[in-house]
Amino acid sequence: PVQLTIPIVPENLILHLDAGDSNSYSGSGNTWTDLSGENHDATIYGATYNSGDGGYFDFDGTNDYATLPTLNIAGNELTFSVWNYGITSQLSSIIFLGDTGQSEGGRILQIHLPHTNNTVYFDKGWDGSAYDRINKTATDAEYKGWHHWAFTANASTGSMKIYLDAALWHSGTGKTKTFSDVNGNVRNIGENHTGYHHRGYISNLQIYKKELNASEVLRNYDAAKSRFGY
Repeated sequence: PVQLTIPIVPENLILHLDAGDSNSYSGSGNTWTDLSGENHDATIYGATYNSGDGGYFDFDGTNDYATLPTLNIAGNELTFSVWNYGITSQLSSIIFLGDTGQSEGGRILQIHLPHTNNTVYFDKGWDGSAYDRINKTATDAEYKGWHHWAFTANASTGSMKIYLDAALWHSGTGKTKTFSDVNGNVRNIGENHTGYHHRGYISNLQIYKKELNASEVLRNYDAAKSRFGY
């Protein structure tokens, strides 16, 4: 496996899964070990491991997904970042944290990457009746192939941002809904709350209990970009 030459940002890191690090995935089995030290190991269902590009999981868009344990993310700030190889635009989520007992699945965090018609959606902060959202349509070149995406939120400032390959791609203001702990029954990578699945390859991903700034997003991008031809 290709090791990172630059360490990713360590502060407030609560989930770090990397199929290219043998400490996170040995190459067999269904446990994807969390490297953050928080013991938030994922369980893989169906996704196929491939050693190419340093190591990644192939999510087939039909029935592959992974589950996460309860996550303590209550507060104002969050970042989700991921190296994803986009293949097709379809009804799906790359991550969904919530509860099917709630309307709209109780979207604590939900990201379509992309949904149908190439639209990238970033939802967060379900408060029992509504959630914050920003969205933008991606070109095929922007989402297909290997790309680094980072989704940041800060309810104190109302900011939500999406970074593509370490450049600010989209943002919104006035988004003040806070995060609650993820203890519902939907804690999925590669599947939404209604059973639709992501089509793409996922190599590594992180969740931070903080809003990464632009330089920190760049640091995480630089840490692994050589694996993906950047």
